Amino acid sequence: MMTRTAKGHTGQILRADPWDITCYSLVLAAGVTRVFGPLLLPALYAAWVLISAMLWPAGFALYAVLYWSVLTRARFDGKPG
Repeated sequence: MMTRTAKGHTGQILRADPWDITCYSLVLAAGVTRVFGPLLLPALYAAWVLISAMLWPAGFALYAVLYWSVLTRARFDGKPG
């Protein structure tokens, strides 16, 4: 949703590139790790939570780095807004 909104409001083509997919994958991996890791190896519960806690913000940090310039400059298509 964030990438579609950012691309749509800045006049870009609405297509996920490999970097967008990487952002999504990191956040998805965080959720999968947090839920299924403890089911597989409950003794490593703290490690699973820590891994998840690193993956989730990594996905959003990557998004912030990639989209900072997109969201802070004029639209690509030259239209107002």
